[in-house]
Amino acid sequence: MNYGKCKALKGRRIILFPDLSKDGSAFTLWSNKAKDLETKMPSAKFIVSDLLEKNATEEDSGNA
Repeated sequence: MNYGKCKALKGRRIILFPDLSKDGSAFTLWSNKAKDLETKMPSAKFIVSDLLEKNATEEDSGNA
């Protein structure tokens, strides 16, 4: 996910679903990238979903 690949999304609302990670680092990484992309493309709105983080079991996230 970088500016070159995402610039075609200008003016759109984009919902991102990051992979699960044991420590939530994937969600944090994607959130930071989304903020960076929004500064480069103010007309785009990136939403990083925490659906998987909130609803995953310990087994799903690899903590079991």
